[in-house]
Amino acid sequence: MIKKTGIIITAGGAGLRMKSKIKKQYMEINGFPVLYYSLKTFDEYNFKDKILVVPQSDLNFVSESILKKYGFKNYNLTAGGETRHHSVYNGLQKINGCNYILIHDGVRPFTTKKTISNVLKKLFQKNIAGVIPVINLKDTIKKINNGKVVATLDRSELAAIQTPQGFNYKILAECYNNKFDELSHFTDDASILEKNGFDIHVVEGDETNIKITTGLDITYADYYLSKINKPGRFS
Repeated sequence: MIKKTGIIITAGGAGLRMKSKIKKQYMEINGFPVLYYSLKTFDEYNFKDKILVVPQSDLNFVSESILKKYGFKNYNLTAGGETRHHSVYNGLQKINGCNYILIHDGVRPFTTKKTISNVLKKLFQKNIAGVIPVINLKDTIKKINNGKVVATLDRSELAAIQTPQGFNYKILAECYNNKFDELSHFTDDASILEKNGFDIHVVEGDETNIKITTGLDITYADYYLSKINKPGRFS
């Protein structure tokens, strides 16, 4: 079944909140670029076909300084688009022929093989359009309007969403085509299916599967790797 599953790893973020001249996917943690860790985990999962990395424009840099440098041989490259979703759309056109598709943020370096397996096992069940990994919220969540609290939300009904997200390839491609003019309004791929009326199923995520967004995330990532002392290898 894995051979029928394509993978798109997005790597086109500008990293404005990082306030760095280096794009966050290329910043180093424990001596390796952030993007390296995502590629390493999928590489160790033994996906042999249809793994696609989608930078926004710097294809040569990714090819020479990451794929070739670290020996990633089962990856292909294609250029991204104006937004993350336009990049995914470009990837879907390049990687057609799959039954299933996983989409992962390249700036989530610590996704585990267990999380990937959780998503795939659920996705391979009958009549499943989409699957996302989630984690429970710890903080109290309040809705704010004009500087004032207007509601305290029930966190038992809320979750933080992670990647990789898994989808029926045909359904996702059709939903992207249906909502192409609205892609900039969505915050994740699952929401595009939701807007088209499809149910999204959830599986357990992992608290270490953080998204690198700020300098503090880089500090945490360095600390985490120094403790497990296994760069690029997560079970």
